[in-house]
Amino acid sequence: MREQWSVSLDGTQRTIEYLGCRVNGIMKILVDGELYEYVPTIKNKIGFLVKLDIPGHNVILNVSPNRKKINLIVNGYYADSWLPADEQLDLDEPSVLTSNNAYQENQEKIGLKSLFSFVLLSYLNLVLLIINADISFPFSAMLSRFPLLFGKVFYEHSNHIAFYVVGIFLSVLLCSVYAVLYVLSKKRIAPVYITLVLVIIDTAAMFLFHSFPGVLVDLVFHAWVIFALVNLLRTKLHMKHTQMGSSSAIGSEHAV
Repeated sequence: MREQWSVSLDGTQRTIEYLGCRVNGIMKILVDGELYEYVPTIKNKIGFLVKLDIPGHNVILNVSPNRKKINLIVNGYYADSWLPADEQLDLDEPSVLTSNNAYQENQEKIGLKSLFSFVLLSYLNLVLLIINADISFPFSAMLSRFPLLFGKVFYEHSNHIAFYVVGIFLSVLLCSVYAVLYVLSKKRIAPVYITLVLVIIDTAAMFLFHSFPGVLVDLVFHAWVIFALVNLLRTKLHMKHTQMGSSSAIGSEHAV
């Protein structure tokens, strides 16, 4: 359920739009085109209250307990009719959780942390394989382990250590590709695309070399990596679009 208001405050027209509520209760509100997420205050029989961060004015959005009625109250008056509000509501402080920029930056950090964990655990799995450990981490690349596995098998059958060394080198090299892509993904979008393609290929390869029941856990974790990368890619594209829009707006102002 969406609602929009246009109010004049201090001679400036402000546009406020209620977009809805997340499952976790956080409300999404547009203020002059910028997205904010608010943690509402809950009051019995009144419902959910959010005080917007507009200095010098008491602007409160009130969503009824059944969420069927939404009011914007500006300095004690309903914005729709400018009649006095039934309840004189006030909150001590604005309840801003985050702006859109901060939210996108946080989403980017989450995506990069997931990619870093994937890279780190891929390296750790190589170490565990070298020391013949009986455990391995599922949140990691699978194909990067193959050169080491083949090198180990050839070494055991031929007793030539060169096979083992080459296998270790190639496996470390493959893991390092992910590591380099992780570093580049901090500033660029293209490396995220490449990493996503590589992880999808790695996931598809799991079906070729493992039976389904045994691959289920790895599949779930690979799906999580893919989801994290898609979310990271979407976030970076959104941030790039926002930056381009801001640059265009600044350029227009200078042109005028």
